[in-house]
Order: sequence, then structure tokens, then C-alpha cells
Amino acid sequence: MLHGEKDVPLVYWMVGTASPRQWTASAGRLPPNHSPLFAPDPRTALPPCITALTAAALSRLASPDLSS
Repeated sequence: MLHGEKDVPLVYWMVGTASPRQWTASAGRLPPNHSPLFAPDPRTALPPCITALTAAALSRLASPDLSS
């Protein structure tokens, strides 16, 4: 169990946070998210993240059965 509570729903989002320029310059070896060198590109990362999280929230909230 990742969060320690049985029957408690959990979602963990893994999203890209590097711009194409950052990715090319790093040769695919970017610092991980807990590194002090982690520097996501907000203009690249935020729009698709906001869209995906909004769609997921609206989908779940529209469902009368929240267990699915």
C-alpha cells in the first residue's frame, strides 16, 4: 500500500516537465523531482497538467458512483 490506508483511493500523476530545448540539451538525463537541480519548465508543464487534472476531476465528480 502506497499511502497506508486500505480502501482509500489515491492518484499519483507523473507528467513531463521539460521543454523540448531542455530535453535536447540534457541528452535525456534531467534531474529527478526531488533533486535541488530539478527545474521544470512551467510553460511546457502546466497547460497539459491543468487540462488533464481538470478532465479527471470533472469525470469523477460527474459520476454518481465514485467507486469506479
